[in-house]
Amino acid sequence: MTAPLEQLHDILPGPQPDVLDEQSIILIAVSLLILFCLAALYKRWPRYKFYWRVKRELRVIIKKHPDNCIPAINLLLKKTANRFWPREQFAGLHTRDWLKFLDKNSSCQFSRFASEWESWSYSNTKLSVQEKKAIIRECKRWFRAVRSRVPL
Repeated sequence: MTAPLEQLHDILPGPQPDVLDEQSIILIAVSLLILFCLAALYKRWPRYKFYWRVKRELRVIIKKHPDNCIPAINLLLKKTANRFWPREQFAGLHTRDWLKFLDKNSSCQFSRFASEWESWSYSNTKLSVQEKKAIIRECKRWFRAVRSRVPL
């Protein structure tokens, strides 16, 4: 013998299947936010990885060449520019034009070193501590500026 359903008073009704409660909405929103953050990180990760690698190379250059690191820094800057611009745009540039190119594509002020840059690049002239720090600061600023560009 079976009892009719009306006689079962101790069973509680379940939630409405078509209505989202606050917890479900929060869970969906947090999940979407996490997916968005992961996608943004995935997109930007190669740029930051490149930036960290270039900064590490700069530190190695400074340690290897404590007196005059300008030729090696110049090479690193050109190698980095090669990643973001066509080679024809900067390959033939020297001294003042090269420094103007660096300044034009960032908020750096490499041009203030234009008078000494050539002698630093082609001779064994020692840099002062202040000059070396200023050049390194400009290099880091330039690397940070080009980090937002899309590589070729």
